[in-house]
Amino acid sequence: MKKLKCKPASTLKSVSGLGLSKRAERYVEKNYYSMDQLVWHVRFLHYMMQYHPETLKAYRPKVFK
Repeated sequence: MKKLKCKPASTLKSVSGLGLSKRAERYVEKNYYSMDQLVWHVRFLHYMMQYHPETLKAYRPKVFK
């Protein structure tokens, strides 16, 4: 998996600080109510990918290709 350069979560104030495409920005703004919720979800997915990858592969196989 490719490592991305990331800013510390504590320094993010808005979705625009993530450097996403406009389409991805709209998706995040629509589906997450706060930056805290987004950060929690990303950390949860990271944990699941490390310790329970078989669960995520059954759910979203395209993520791992």
